Amino acid sequence: LSPVPANIDDSPAKDAVLGAGYLDRPRDAIQLYDLKFDPAEQTNLAYHPAYNSKLEEMASRLHHWMIETDDPLLRGPVPLPPGAWANPREHLSAEMPVDGSFL
Repeated sequence: LSPVPANIDDSPAKDAVLGAGYLDRPRDAIQLYDLKFDPAEQTNLAYHPAYNSKLEEMASRLHHWMIETDDPLLRGPVPLPPGAWANPREHLSAEMPVDGSFL
């Protein structure tokens, strides 16, 4: 998975992280961090064997909660409401509408 640059507010800080290659950094689909000892989320523990049972427990709790709350994601992708639009993943700014021109 890659980050969605349109979800980052346009700013000099965004320009700096994009210039540093932020969009080229690979992202794991599943992420698990020890926020007490790794608050900057530098070490993904999701694929570490010692955390398999914790990851399975969390996945099970999430699935049961989704069933209890009748989460629409259980039935597939949730369509946008009528009249709504969303930026494609490749858009660099939320100001860039779907047709590619800037607002």
